Amino acid sequence: MREIARIRVEHQEISLKELGEMVSTGPISKSGVNHRLRKLNDLADKIRNGEQIEL
Repeated sequence: MREIARIRVEHQEISLKELGEMVSTGPISKSGVNHRLRKLNDLADKIRNGEQIEL
């Protein structure tokens, strides 16, 4: 997830498909990228709300 987050920050204009193709461990589907981004967003929401997170 860290790599997906880093790539997204560096390349905000690319599509999910393109983002998945840039991952060093091999291509990830659009669905897989979307799932990871949703998990990151959920973690960010918990941090903003002061909730405890599990990594």
